[in-house]
Amino acid sequence: MKHLTIILSLASAALTTTTFAQSQVIIRRMTFEEVALDKLLDPATLFTQTKADFMKAAAPLGLEWTSAAQDSARSDRGKSKFVGQSVAESLVHFDGDKAKDATVLFFGRGDSGEISEAKFEELLKTVIAALDTLTAKKFTPRGKDTKNAVKANGVFWQTEKALYTLEYSFTKENKSRDIPFRPEFIRLEMTPPEKKSIMATALASSKKFDPRTQVKKEPNGDVIIPTVPMVDQGRKGYCAVATAERVMRFYGVNTDANEIAQIANSDAGGGTNPAEMIDGLKKIQNRLRFKIHPVIEPNEKDFNKLIEDYNRVAKRLKEKELPDTKKFIVFWSAYSSMERKILKDVKTKDVAGYTKFLRVVSQNLEQGVPLAWGVQLGIVPEPNIPQGAGGHMRLIIGINTKTNELIFSDSWGAGHEKKRMPLDDAWSITTGLLTIEPLQGGT
Repeated sequence: MKHLTIILSLASAALTTTTFAQSQVIIRRMTFEEVALDKLLDPATLFTQTKADFMKAAAPLGLEWTSAAQDSARSDRGKSKFVGQSVAESLVHFDGDKAKDATVLFFGRGDSGEISEAKFEELLKTVIAALDTLTAKKFTPRGKDTKNAVKANGVFWQTEKALYTLEYSFTKENKSRDIPFRPEFIRLEMTPPEKKSIMATALASSKKFDPRTQVKKEPNGDVIIPTVPMVDQGRKGYCAVATAERVMRFYGVNTDANEIAQIANSDAGGGTNPAEMIDGLKKIQNRLRFKIHPVIEPNEKDFNKLIEDYNRVAKRLKEKELPDTKKFIVFWSAYSSMERKILKDVKTKDVAGYTKFLRVVSQNLEQGVPLAWGVQLGIVPEPNIPQGAGGHMRLIIGINTKTNELIFSDSWGAGHEKKRMPLDDAWSITTGLLTIEPLQGGT
């Protein structure tokens, strides 16, 4: 690429042998007329109007609250425009009753699909020219960002009403990993002019952040972390990277799923291999002041034992046994061949595994650490979810040992912030468990 600085931020390696979002299918499909977001995102009113007034104007344009907390509103309608350019996603975050920042995604690989290097460069130039016109200023080069998950290049415009920061990133060709040159995202962030960028503010404040202060112990027995922000993954198979974004934003690290998807080599349709996501996050954990730790990792020994135990029960019940384990290329394919009742029976009889699961979950929640939870959907009934079966990653945010319930959250937006499941059911569907913790002294 002639006019852009090459950025290399690749990674790989391991939570389970499966891709949690392998069969992720989001059934929401919306059709809208094309709309312009320019008036809605005009900083003259964006940062001064109340939340209610914003949503009154935003709802007809497709933006919806991502959770009951009403701390962010989002649209991925696909036919929106800003400064005359198509928008893949728009997102506005709130602090109290006022907007604190707005993000416009002009291109994101997960939402927009693959494009050529030439089209990426052309789009970038077009967006920059449009923002030059909007601000009546010539952009100022910012260079690479060294504090975010991805060292994205950026340019900015400072006006009396807002600071506009345009960031862009791509993956350099890597022949050894069979990865071609790949555009990742072009993203605009708007913040009030009197404030530092949201990223700088978050990093500064996060050094004083103690996650233990976020733990609530309710009279009914709930031990819960209610303040983990929602991230709506939209219609793409980004459950793993959206979950990681939620945890990191909880700690004050301003990143997004597009950056983590670049690190993890995610695929919008096939999802994310947590193995690659973990290895990628490990490469940046010192810079962002967190540590990542896989707690439960399926391995060949455990996998073979599960199949043996399953076949023993199936034989006794005169049900179909599973074939030779070598025929299962990945772990999730074995799950898809199992009878639900037999699998649940086998898993709940694994006392050692179940005990470890409860201990790890309880200990981390007491410390204010939510857990990224790899599961296999379709084993236990779960009404009103957009994915009925297959691998998935969600977030454990609480536990109640009085009622024997796990409290969890999915990255599917409003309605999925806080849900409950019997602990034995939760263990039955578990395929992996991962913690992302702040380093001592904060993130």
